[in-house]
Amino acid sequence: MKRFNLFIKKLLYILYGYYKLIITSITRTPSKFALERLKICNTCKYNKHGICSKCGCLLKAKVEVDFILDKNGISIDGCPEKKW
Repeated sequence: MKRFNLFIKKLLYILYGYYKLIITSITRTPSKFALERLKICNTCKYNKHGICSKCGCLLKAKVEVDFILDKNGISIDGCPEKKW
């Protein structure tokens, strides 16, 4: 059951990321956080042509998600390397 819940949680993050990417594409106003995160991802060794080889996510969509942050301001379910 726990694996299923984690799967659903990741699926919802992915869908939300794509939704925000579509809205950003229409309005042409990416969030400040998304731009900062994408800069970090663009210098990462796991960025393989816009896809994170560590988690398999499309980076342009993933950086748009408003992940819950820990006490240090790092996203809990965001970057698998904890870079943002």
